[in-house]
Amino acid sequence: MKTHSILTNATDDQLGLAVFENLYDLFRAMANNLPDSQLVEDEKVSRHFTFPTNPMFKGVWQTRLSENEADAVIDEVIAWFKERNAPYFFWWTGGKISPHDLDARLAKRGMISMAEQTQELAKGILSTEQGSPCMIAELDKMNESVLAKTPNGFVIKEIENETELNDFKKVFVETYQIPEWAGQAWVDATLKIGVGKTP
Repeated sequence: MKTHSILTNATDDQLGLAVFENLYDLFRAMANNLPDSQLVEDEKVSRHFTFPTNPMFKGVWQTRLSENEADAVIDEVIAWFKERNAPYFFWWTGGKISPHDLDARLAKRGMISMAEQTQELAKGILSTEQGSPCMIAELDKMNESVLAKTPNGFVIKEIENETELNDFKKVFVETYQIPEWAGQAWVDATLKIGVGKTP
């Protein structure tokens, strides 16, 4: 996995792109660490296909297609996932993408927006037209003195066993208000790689 330099004094556009680059690195880590995974990256479109059966672990990203080639490539990518019996996958349309009407082209092929997915597949997931919440912080503006105000006995540590992994899932599901099955996918993936061995 390549290491990115720390982004400072970022514009809103730069910050948004950095969030997507972080997501792309997650997809690469999934594909490079889960068994029987596939990762295809080129100048036009990137995709990953991994265990478990959850759309986060199967997706298309960094779409950079010309108007003329877009329809053929979209059809080829959809066929690629069908050949692998993917029940579903995400096509990430944020960041620097082209063509400008990619969302409409995907909708013509029956793909639905994140807002529609939330209603149909995962009621309760927090999402807006701008996307889902993420975690960011301006490190140079953080008040580190609050770290001294944590409750007695509070610790942050790496998960060491399956019980702790399931505790993480409970917090993850509750915090992000996601369906239990979505949290379970992270448990399944971690168990497949091995507790303490995830990137």
